[in-house]
Amino acid sequence: WAEATAADGTPVRPAAASPELLDQGWELKSPWFQRDVPLSFDVLLENMTDPAHVPQSHHGVVGDRESDQRMSISITTPVTKEGFGSMVSPAAGTGSYAVTYTAPSLVKYEFPGPTMLLYSSPSAKGWSRVVMSFVGPRGSKQTRPATPQLPPVLNWFIDNVVERFPALQHALNRNAIIDGDTYFMHAAERTLYERGDAASWSKQYYLPAAADAAVVSWRKWVDKFGASLPVLPHSVQDLPPLMTREQVFDRWAAAMFFMFFMFMHVQV
Repeated sequence: WAEATAADGTPVRPAAASPELLDQGWELKSPWFQRDVPLSFDVLLENMTDPAHVPQSHHGVVGDRESDQRMSISITTPVTKEGFGSMVSPAAGTGSYAVTYTAPSLVKYEFPGPTMLLYSSPSAKGWSRVVMSFVGPRGSKQTRPATPQLPPVLNWFIDNVVERFPALQHALNRNAIIDGDTYFMHAAERTLYERGDAASWSKQYYLPAAADAAVVSWRKWVDKFGASLPVLPHSVQDLPPLMTREQVFDRWAAAMFFMFFMFMHVQV
C-alpha cells in the first residue's frame, strides 16, 4: 500500500476503522468473519459495492430471484480519492439504504437496523481476503437486516438457530453468500484481463441501467486513484491458473492452492 498513489501523485489514504464503533459507541452484532477468495482486489470490490446482483447471485440466502428485482441506485457522494457513496432504492419493499466506499478497502451497507461492514484486503494478484461483520447500537437485539423476501419459517430458523451459533452462521450464511458468485467472478475476471487491463472496463462492460451506477463509480475510482495499486493485474498472465468449481468451493483446497501460489510467487 505504500506504493499506492493517486493520479496526482498523492498517497491514497488508508481506510479508518468504522466510525460507528469508534465514535458512536456501537457494538458488534455478529462475530467477525474472514475468508480468502481467488479474486483480484478490483473484481472483489466491484462486487462488494454492487447491491444489484444480490437477488440473483444469493438467491435463498439473502435474496430472492423470484421477487420484484427493480432497483434504483443514485450516487449521493461523487467519486473522490476518499471514495464515494450511493443510495439504493429497491422495489421489494425492504426500504432504502446507503452504500458507501471508503478508500481503499471499506464498504459499508447502512441497512435499516444493523450496518454491515465489508473489508477487502488484497493478498496477491488474483487473491483477496474478505472480512465482515454487522454493527449496531448497544442494547439492540437485531443482529441482521430484515429479510421479508424470505419465507417466515426460514427467517425464524435464521434468527433463532443460525444467528445464535457462529459455526452455523459461518457455514450456512457467510460462506454460502461467498459461494453464490465467487466461481462466476473467478472465471469472468479472466475474460476481462484476456481482452485488456483494468482500464478497459468501459469498452467491455454494458451498463445501461440506473442500478449499474455503483459499478461505474467503483471503476472510475480505480481509473483515477487506484491504477497504480501493485496488486492489480495488467493481463491474464498475472492471474493464477483457473481453478475448477470443486477447488473454489472446497475451502481447504482453495487455501492450499493459495499458499502454493504464494510460495511460487515468492520463489520467482
